[in-house]
Amino acid sequence: MHCGYELRGISVESACPECGQPVWHSATHVPTTSGYAIASLVLGICSLMACTCYGLPSLPLGIIGIVFGELASRQVKLGTRGGPSKGMALAGRICSWVGVVVGCVVVVMIVISAFW
Repeated sequence: MHCGYELRGISVESACPECGQPVWHSATHVPTTSGYAIASLVLGICSLMACTCYGLPSLPLGIIGIVFGELASRQVKLGTRGGPSKGMALAGRICSWVGVVVGCVVVVMIVISAFW
């Protein structure tokens, strides 16, 4: 809308009460994908791949991915973000947790093998 009137609750194909312009399907607000969800998924995948580098890089990548996944989930719950954000945030958190756990196991195995 050109007038900036909030269109929630107004049926499609009716007129805007402020300016009288017809309300179209494209005028409704559609929440976009969360940047935190995308970052969480990318960091989770990087965390999984970083497990092959002696496990150390996977720990900070995974922890940041978990935090970003939680922030994205909160955005979805508040309704500020939509689309595939919920699934991407969940996948990012899962990948990040797996990366952190596997990274810790690799670090422990390296430390044990150094003193064995």
